[in-house]
Amino acid sequence: MLWNSVGSFGNLLCQWLVTLLVVRLSSTYEPAGYLNLAISVTAIFGTAATFNLRTYIISEDRSEYSSSVYSGFRVFTCLAATLLCFVYALQFGYDVTQLSCVALYMMFRIVDAITDLIYAFEQKESCMEPGGKGMLLRGVVSLLSFALTFVTTQNIVAGIAAMCVASLAVLLFFDVPRVREFGSFAPALDLPKQAELLKSGGIITATSFLSDWVVTYSRQAITMVLGNELMGAYATVAAPVVIVQVGISYVFNPLLPRLHQSYQNNNKELYYKDVARVFLAIVVFTAASLLGAVVLGQPALSLLYGASISSYCYLLPTLVLATALNALQWFLRILLVMQREMVAQFFACAAALAICFAVSPTVISHFGVIGANYVLLGCYSLSTFVTLVAFVAKSRRHFRN
Repeated sequence: MLWNSVGSFGNLLCQWLVTLLVVRLSSTYEPAGYLNLAISVTAIFGTAATFNLRTYIISEDRSEYSSSVYSGFRVFTCLAATLLCFVYALQFGYDVTQLSCVALYMMFRIVDAITDLIYAFEQKESCMEPGGKGMLLRGVVSLLSFALTFVTTQNIVAGIAAMCVASLAVLLFFDVPRVREFGSFAPALDLPKQAELLKSGGIITATSFLSDWVVTYSRQAITMVLGNELMGAYATVAAPVVIVQVGISYVFNPLLPRLHQSYQNNNKELYYKDVARVFLAIVVFTAASLLGAVVLGQPALSLLYGASISSYCYLLPTLVLATALNALQWFLRILLVMQREMVAQFFACAAALAICFAVSPTVISHFGVIGANYVLLGCYSLSTFVTLVAFVAKSRRHFRN
């Protein structure tokens, strides 16, 4: 468990350091804009590639599918997600550099999707140390590869390409040999079972896809309305805020197996007690993060990124709130997956995305860059409320029976 936490945090820290380096090593925010556009656009297709199977795999009551069947299915989802990403990116009239960044970062996402499946197999066997070490190693190697290449070439496309190669090397030479200790990992074609996976996991993936699309489209709207450089400045301020979501995930991730067990065993008291603990921890963590953003935000960001970022630090408090809401509805959606309640969360995220599409350009045109945060707050408030109502209703029905 310790290695998994260290690896997760270390990998995320290294990814954030990439966004820091691209700002510190450049004279403008334009390279940061290219990188963060690629990160945003590929985020939703990274979700499609993983097909959100990890929660499904670790919460299986029995081994419904072999590792090889899951692996074969992951090959299909990765190919489909890559094709959809390229088609989507071509719809926005991006220039060659933007398209190259998107294509290469999607390859980076594909490696992540494969390792995510490997770590799901290991977690199901209650062995999380190899995954934690792999995540940490991949983060460090990717960071060093990006830094050395970008310093040498001052080319953002070359930097992302170096990250892809480094991440692939860790997958092939570290992660794959270790997962083989738990059985065969070679992809297998079993169309009937993989069709079942597509059917059972489809709505989960579609829900995550819609939820992630809210962030992606709100950031794309910044690029469309205000330009690539302002998108780079916004994403630079937003990058450290991911620590809020990671911190909240550290609160509930270790409790997921126990929550699943207490739900299946009809242990109402323990189940509600653990959920209440998570909710309280999220509130406390969010309050502490808000205080830190208000008191330390500007000096910390100026120290990290330079004095030019100080004029954008006003974005930080609303970004923290939006990120905390996103993490809360993420936790609620995981609980609903464990309860096999898929429809309510799908419609919650679909409604949030519809609002995002409808209002993002107008709100950003009227309020400027901070308008993207207002859109996120509104969308996540709606999806969190609907998923909370669905969770309460489903839990009451379950424990009543």
